[in-house]
Amino acid sequence: MCGIAGIFNFNGSSIENAQERIFKMTNILTHRGPDSQDIYVSPDGVCALGYTRLAIVDPTNTTKQPLETQDGKAVLSFNGEIYNYLEVRDHLTQKGVHFRTRMDTEVLLEGLYRQGEQFLDELDGMWAFAYYDVSRRRLLLSRDLMGERHLFYRIDHKKGEVIFASEIAPLIADADERFEIDFDALSCSLRFYTAPPGKTLLKGIERLLPGHVMVVREKETPEMHRYKKLHPEKWFEFFGKNPSFEEVVDLYKALFLKVSKRRIPLDVPFIATLSGGIDSALVCLFASEFGEKSIQTLFGQSDERAPARAGELSEDEASQFTARTLGTEHHMFKMDNDECIPVLEYIGRNGFDGILDPGVASFEMLARKVRQMDRKVILISDGPDELLGGYPSDQKAWAFDRMAVAHPARYRFLKFLSSVRGGARMMQIMGRGDLLIPRGLSRQPFQFSPIHCAIGPDLLSSLIPAQYVERNDAHYGTLDPAYQDLFGALDYTQLRALSYATKTLPDMFNLRTDKGFLHASVECRLPHQAPEMVEFMIAMPAHLRFGKQGDTTKYLLRKIVERYIGKEIAYRSKYGFGARLWRSEKAQRVLNVKELLRTTSLFEELPFKSGARALVLAPENRKLLWPFYVLASTSAQLKRPIG
Repeated sequence: MCGIAGIFNFNGSSIENAQERIFKMTNILTHRGPDSQDIYVSPDGVCALGYTRLAIVDPTNTTKQPLETQDGKAVLSFNGEIYNYLEVRDHLTQKGVHFRTRMDTEVLLEGLYRQGEQFLDELDGMWAFAYYDVSRRRLLLSRDLMGERHLFYRIDHKKGEVIFASEIAPLIADADERFEIDFDALSCSLRFYTAPPGKTLLKGIERLLPGHVMVVREKETPEMHRYKKLHPEKWFEFFGKNPSFEEVVDLYKALFLKVSKRRIPLDVPFIATLSGGIDSALVCLFASEFGEKSIQTLFGQSDERAPARAGELSEDEASQFTARTLGTEHHMFKMDNDECIPVLEYIGRNGFDGILDPGVASFEMLARKVRQMDRKVILISDGPDELLGGYPSDQKAWAFDRMAVAHPARYRFLKFLSSVRGGARMMQIMGRGDLLIPRGLSRQPFQFSPIHCAIGPDLLSSLIPAQYVERNDAHYGTLDPAYQDLFGALDYTQLRALSYATKTLPDMFNLRTDKGFLHASVECRLPHQAPEMVEFMIAMPAHLRFGKQGDTTKYLLRKIVERYIGKEIAYRSKYGFGARLWRSEKAQRVLNVKELLRTTSLFEELPFKSGARALVLAPENRKLLWPFYVLASTSAQLKRPIG
């Protein structure tokens, strides 16, 4: 994992102060790649690239990067990992390619040099990269299909430049102008903890969409297109034959073992998160090859954690139970210590990307512990909750799906009653709140409220004008039109998984983990989000998600965990990840959260409603404090020099 930055002048003119500018941008990304850094300026002066390296593949190699082909006709600045690079390297070697290093970076460079964009179809990996064809004066920017890595950019039409980087701070530092907050994006971030797909909190700075490339040629306007899609339909035939449960289990095991092995680094040691849940238990089960190999595991504790429900192990106990069962070398530590204060301060003043989720701090605290243990790579378990209906709200939505089919008149009546004034209150008084259909749940048009909804529309409407709130609905919990050919072939549980896979995972969860882990120089890998696993899970029928009676979540995964680890873990309730570290008394005092919100000019400078400040500071709205602290701190940071 690394940091990249770059400038390309598509007018064909030499970049003014190219070395000074790219050096400044690259320096800001040192935390992403502390092992080495360098810059490249093309002979014609129209392209400048920067690179900071976190050495994981062929770590002792000191070849200069950004990496050039031997003839100097192409150059690559690469952030990510190509997990199947050894197989691809062999194929290229058979075609006569001579490699100078063992790095996956060189495999990507040589493949792009010979095959162009089509080469990406051969890769299993995560990436954001810039590839410059010197002779053609053509720049290719790319982001992986699941959006595990990120690339932010701005286009300066006056200078004829595309400026890009792994994070937003280098773009701000390079610019002559002062950036303004995009209130539409801010509204979305308050609603969903993240900006709209492709957007950031700042006007004029955007992020490349997952599965897309940007092509920039001399004398042409930059253009973007999708180079790859998910294809869950490849599993339709398999599931259409009504395979036995054991056949599904065997296929899942074969797929997940393959992708897990690929994501274990060959040249440096790694560690895996292991909480009390089933998703991290599965990652550790397969990474350890069912307990046959010893691995290291890590669990971050906190004082603010939910107590164990009756008859269940606590998170600490469950984590230790799985570790003992698999024979891992298990480590536990407290995340809510004094070290979290500077982490919270940094996150607060760097909310340019629109991520307002306090969970970022927990990920960085994990990363800091990993670095203290002299590790650079961690396996984490994000994905199954979103793709296999892991939340109680998913289970409830499926119950309403079945009602809509079996009892359409009853469904329509309950939908009406749930939406009219007084209807919801009446149902609760009657003790039938379980029949309330959530306002955000809709079949035509398709829509649901994803798990990362932060502030509900009613409260948000008290803070900002209604037109901004209404526009939020299109961003998350909806479907990407690029997959329209599949809509009729998927049931509603599968459509929700598709929405999560194409929107929430790339542009909320994966941005959150990238931000938290890479600030502490740790690469996170996501076995559950290997595209072939994602496609398999999207295509999975509802009975494998919720059981035939609809009385559980992630049914298939629970059965596998029961078989190999134990029912004590398989049937625990969902507890969630991490503490809200900012809530501690010391954090509140040092960060001075309420005083900042009392004095910030944010509420006057942006079109908030009258009384918004008082509403944010009201005791009953404590959950508003962190997102508005980030907004106020970030707004103040925009008025100061960066870099």
